[in-house]
This record gives sequence, structure tokens and C-alpha cells, in this order.
Amino acid sequence: MKLTVCTKVKYGIKTLPLTILQNKLFADEYIIVDTGSKDGTLNYLDHFKKDKKLSVHQFATPNDSVDFAAFRNEAIRLATGDWILFLDADEFIEPVVGNEIKNVISRHKGVDAFSLNFANFIEPPMYVSKAKFIRGEALRLFKNKDSLKYTGIIHEQPEGYKKTAALPLLIQHLQYFESEKIEAKTIQYKKLMSDKIEKEGYNFNNYMYMGDIYRRKFMWQAKEGDLDQAIDYFSQAIDLEKDPKLMITLSQLIEIKKQIKEEKDDGPKKVAEIPSGNNGSQESRKGELQHTAGGKKRKEESPAEK
Repeated sequence: MKLTVCTKVKYGIKTLPLTILQNKLFADEYIIVDTGSKDGTLNYLDHFKKDKKLSVHQFATPNDSVDFAAFRNEAIRLATGDWILFLDADEFIEPVVGNEIKNVISRHKGVDAFSLNFANFIEPPMYVSKAKFIRGEALRLFKNKDSLKYTGIIHEQPEGYKKTAALPLLIQHLQYFESEKIEAKTIQYKKLMSDKIEKEGYNFNNYMYMGDIYRRKFMWQAKEGDLDQAIDYFSQAIDLEKDPKLMITLSQLIEIKKQIKEEKDDGPKKVAEIPSGNNGSQESRKGELQHTAGGKKRKEESPAEK
């Protein structure tokens, strides 16, 4: 059984030196697709030119548009392994854990997609005694076959698998690096989603994805206005579909909102842990997110809300 690790990267120089060295130790093939780095990432990757296991490919979409599904699909096209594991440039699996992947796969006959646990570290785990992190789950490991592909320019979803199972293995995500670029990413994601909504109108997925953009922004910057926006979008998604996992996330955000109000009224109290979103990641919910109940237009935002 041959395992291919696929990584999409853009501006990954801060994390790749760590994640590559970890992931290379258990991968049989390592494919990195660079989508336009100009920060020294490609210079660093030049060191692996003679590496027989790792290959680097540059990929651009028409007019340099952002299409996260296209980036992942290019990696699938290049992969030659029996199984494909998707890891971002700031994610790694400890080699002792990665070496168990093949053994676990062999015990799940008929399964062609696996979800893995991940820990989003919001402080460097190697420098603090008790790092702050948020747990989640995502579909990341797939049997390599012609039907496998990703769709969606943002919050891309995997398709082409039939039976899933959960692997008790952990992806470590160095999310604390994202705090430096959260504003730029928020602007980019909002633009992509606005274009999508202009074409499709508001539906369950689009309400949910917009809510998740503001939830992530609130997680980093703790601005109450972003929390309000997340609650608003998630509420309107649930009006269209009573999704159990999203309802849990919404209730957690409402509880945080309530505690913030109590802090203002009564003084500081312990605030509830910020949820990671939909009991994990949208990636783990492809089969549950196919609804396109449509057309309901969102109320206009006031200038104070923007």
C-alpha cells in the first residue's frame, strides 16, 4: 500500500520547514502544489529538487483566480499512491502516528474515506507547558480513484467516496500563525462568498459558510460585532435546515454572547470555550451539506454591523 501526502501551499515559509520534515518520515510520496508563493517558500522547496519522495509543482488558475477545489484536484491528478492524505502547509502528523495509518486502513474493509482528528493550536505547542488548542475532525484520507474530486471555490468539499470511518489519529495544526493574516483572509473569503451568493442567492450552505467566516474572525480578534454576525448567519441557516451540529455550534456562540453581556453587567467571568465550528470542520460533512434550499434573501446589514 502506497500513501501519498498532498499539500497545497501559498506563503508557507513559516511552517513548511517544520511540517515537511515530520510528514516526509511516514509518506511514501509527498506532493506539494504551490499556488503563487512569493515569500521564500519556493526557494526553500528548491532544497528538495533531488528528493525522490517529494515533488514540487506550481499551479495557477485562469486569471490567478482563487479556487481551492482546483488546487486540491491538481494534487489528486498528480498523486500515484493507493491512498491520499491531505495536509495543509501548517499541518503535520507525528511520524509514529503516521506510520499507523496503513495498519488502521487495513482493518477497515470497504471504507474509502477516513476522518482524522485535529488540534488547532492557538499557541505554539512546543514553547508552552499548556498550549491552548481547539479540537475538530475532518475528512482528509481517501482511496485514490477516478471519482475522487473536490468542489467549491471556498470551503471545498470532497466527493466520490461511498463509505467513511473515523481514524483515532491526530493532525496538528499550527493555527497560531494564522492570527497574523486573519484580516486579509477574512476579506478574501468574504469576497469569494459574495460572488458565490450573487450567483446562487442565499441558501443553507451559503448562510453557514458566511457565519463560519465571522466565527473564525471572532475566535482570533474577539470583536463582539463578528460574534453577532456569526450568530445571525447561523440562525438563518438553521431557519432553512435544522442541522443538529450547526445547532450545537449556534448554542455555544449564544452562550458566549450571554457571558460577554454578564461580564459587562457584573464584571469578569470565565468565558466558554470558543467552538471549532459544526462539531469539527465542514470538510467532515460533505454528505450533510448538499442542501441548496434556496432563495431566501438575507436582511441588509446596517453600517454599524459591517
